[in-house]
Amino acid sequence: MEKLISNPLENKISFINRLNYSFKRILNHLFDKNINDSNIQKSIERNFDGKVGKKYKILEYEKLDIKTFNELHLKKGIPCIFRGAAKSWEAINKWSPKYFCEKYGNDKLPIMDNEISDGSFNVEEMLMSDFMNSIIEGKTKKYLRFGNLLHRYPELINDFKLDEIKKLMGKLKFGMNFGVFVGAKNTTTPLHSAPPDNLFVQVYGTKKWRIYDSKSDPALRPIVDKTTYFSTSFNPELPDFEEFPCAKFLNFYEFELRAGDILYNPPSYWHQVRNCDASFGVGFRWLSLKAFKLNFTQMILFFMATNPSIFFVMRNKKKYTNVLIKAQEKNKKIFNR
Repeated sequence: MEKLISNPLENKISFINRLNYSFKRILNHLFDKNINDSNIQKSIERNFDGKVGKKYKILEYEKLDIKTFNELHLKKGIPCIFRGAAKSWEAINKWSPKYFCEKYGNDKLPIMDNEISDGSFNVEEMLMSDFMNSIIEGKTKKYLRFGNLLHRYPELINDFKLDEIKKLMGKLKFGMNFGVFVGAKNTTTPLHSAPPDNLFVQVYGTKKWRIYDSKSDPALRPIVDKTTYFSTSFNPELPDFEEFPCAKFLNFYEFELRAGDILYNPPSYWHQVRNCDASFGVGFRWLSLKAFKLNFTQMILFFMATNPSIFFVMRNKKKYTNVLIKAQEKNKKIFNR
């Protein structure tokens, strides 16, 4: 592996600006008040002095080197890709919309809308066969997010080299969980972040990713909705620099993830994803102490979540859709106030 000296996404949002923004964000969380942060935005703009953010190439490797990965990426919390490292795994050679349609076609899935508006995910049940056929035809905007297919069908775990994945995770890990993502061409997941580490395996099709540093919160101005999953209204594909004046200063990665690739996305890194065609991916997530270092505020808000609580999330980690459904009612009030 090539030696990595520093994180190219690191930006010039000063510690003081991040501290001030975090203080106001926590007050917003506690007292449901939208405290003005315009002075912080102006201070950040002065620090950047007009220098627009750049697109950087994410570090890519051809094989899994666990020891060096731990030293250069896992401990430091810096993203990377292992190109084609999972190509020999059963899932990459077997999984497809047709396979799931034929094997589990009569089962029902909790599917949600591609577009999330008014705080509603609009979760509804669909037959596996109906959903997978719509994926094949490319005629749906429905999306399976955080799917529990690996919990529902434990035999599918054997399609992954779980021992290798666990070695990549390191020794200090808590609350490991799996989430399956299935979407048709041009379905998206808006810009968001979360405290868990994530090894994302692209199983089928291609995804386009954009990633920002974990300390970008003051520029992306996250919505304070008291959940364990952090989101922003900023859309990198249609940027509104009047509402988000400092977003244009942020460095970013942009790349495609293809079947057989493994992405390491560290805690609290902001990311937006678009499916370039019919796509299957699996996120292997876990919590680590490193998350406090990368974004202390997000970890505090994660444990202070009430929409729903972290305890509800942990109890429902095998059926994460329950978490999204429970959050809808409060989200609608936040989005509409």
